[in-house]
Amino acid sequence: ASFDVCRHDASQCVGIMPGSSCTIRCRSPYQGNNTGLGVCPEMNQSGRAPPPPTLQLMSWPECICHGPASDVPGYERIPTGWRCAEGYTGIAHSSCKGAVAGVCLNDAVLSGCTLLLPCVRPLEPSQDSCRFDDSNCSAGVLPGTSCEVHCRPPSFQGDATAL
Repeated sequence: ASFDVCRHDASQCVGIMPGSSCTIRCRSPYQGNNTGLGVCPEMNQSGRAPPPPTLQLMSWPECICHGPASDVPGYERIPTGWRCAEGYTGIAHSSCKGAVAGVCLNDAVLSGCTLLLPCVRPLEPSQDSCRFDDSNCSAGVLPGTSCEVHCRPPSFQGDATAL
C-alpha cells in the first residue's frame, strides 16, 4: 500500500517545524485502528535559503472502507460489514469512491441488494376470468408464498394452486 490523499489525512502535518513529526490518520469514510507518521526533515543550514522541506512519510495507516456511517434502506450493518435487510435479496458490497478528475469524492457506497417485490396476479383480468377465480391473489403474492386460484362453475370441479 502507498499514501493516498483521498484515503489518508495528513492535515496535522501542515506547517510543522523542521525536525518535528506529525500523525497521519484515515480520511472519512475510511477507517483504521492505527496511525501513520510524517516527519519534516531538518533544513539545510548552508548560507543560502533552502527550498521548503518536503514531508517524509515514514508510515501510513491501513485504511479500510466499511461503508456509510448511517443506515441505508435495504442494508443492515453486522459486525463483519453489511448484509441485505429483510425484504431484500442479494449479496451486500461496500466500496468507497476515490478520486475523479483529481477530486476526492470520499463517498461510501453500498450495492448488491434488491427489493423483493410481490408477484403480480397470475391471470390478467381479461384472461380466462370466465373460467378462473383469482380474487385471492389480487393483493399480490409475496416471494415464497402462494395463493389459490379456483375454477368458476361449471368449467371444472376442483382447485388449482398458483405458485
